[in-house]
Amino acid sequence: MHVVFLTDEYPLEGRWHGGVGTFVRLLGQELATRGVRVSVVGFYPTGTNQPVQDDGLHVYALRWSTWPVLAWVDYYIRYNRCLKEIFKTCPYSVVDAPEGFFAYVRKLPGVTYVLRMHGGHHFFAKYENRPLNTRRAFAERLSFRKADRLVGVSRYVVQSTARQLKVNMANVPIIANPAPLAHFAPRPVTPERGLILFVGTLVEKKGVRQLIMAMPKVLAEFPGARLLLVGRSGRVAGSQQDYKAYVQQFIAPGTAGCIEFLGPLPNHQIPELMARAAVCVYPSHMEALPLAWLEGMAMGKAVVASKTGPGPEVIQHGVDGLLCDPFSPDDIAHQILDVLNHPDKALEMGRQARESALQRFDVKKLADVNLKFYQSI
Repeated sequence: MHVVFLTDEYPLEGRWHGGVGTFVRLLGQELATRGVRVSVVGFYPTGTNQPVQDDGLHVYALRWSTWPVLAWVDYYIRYNRCLKEIFKTCPYSVVDAPEGFFAYVRKLPGVTYVLRMHGGHHFFAKYENRPLNTRRAFAERLSFRKADRLVGVSRYVVQSTARQLKVNMANVPIIANPAPLAHFAPRPVTPERGLILFVGTLVEKKGVRQLIMAMPKVLAEFPGARLLLVGRSGRVAGSQQDYKAYVQQFIAPGTAGCIEFLGPLPNHQIPELMARAAVCVYPSHMEALPLAWLEGMAMGKAVVASKTGPGPEVIQHGVDGLLCDPFSPDDIAHQILDVLNHPDKALEMGRQARESALQRFDVKKLADVNLKFYQSI
């Protein structure tokens, strides 16, 4: 079997990457160990247009379009040229892509096109309360019409997308994202009391502003607390303003020394930093199935995540983590303090979280599920 994944977020050296790209790499590498040929095609600002090998995967990093207008035409032409050449070399039977990508793909007979819902433009526009982009909305609807099969990473993203697009998805299978359990595994490190960690892109939808606004209440009850924010800074929605600069105005007087922006860190440093944390906090306003939550659980950490969206699908409140109202700094602070003030409870939740990750998000188990799904179609 030969499977082609489409993503512009694959984690190649020196390139920006995202959760979908990490998902493709994890699943693709595991499929490759089972004899499946895996190719990845996407566009990158530093693309070379030459295929590279990455642990058994064939990655085609195409260069971003330089056309001043109608760039989508350039993408359409080069996507299909690349896919045609791959098919000539080694015919593929499945193309797996997130929402929106099939708008740029010319379907080939005998190939099954799987649209995997990771949370598309309609999904996030609704929950970020922003207007739809006409071109992106059209591309997404066209992709759904062209897809042969659908699959979702969480029940919530499937049901929500079905309502927004008015599409019947009653029988769409749910296949969760895998977590890198070997890389994110418990370390023999004693957590630092009061160390709060956030890992992710610094943008409004990740709840960064509300987390910062929760710190005065946390510090009032737990004076030694510190918040570390790891990740690149995005933009304020609808502007070119740097989000880190924007959100710093919400740091209350007297708390600035307890909040530190570390910027993006190499992936190999993240587990060591997480091991030192007393609690990992991810108050996202909305997610489809965030990898950061799964990584925290895999580390055996007490995780505070959002009760919105797929939160209850991932975390059983009070058992293998805690869920908060991501729009309420008071509730975020309350859940953080519940962890900091009850270290034994936090330890047990972390143990349960690791066990839950092993049972539900192990890439080997999920590779079996995906392979059976591909074979069935």
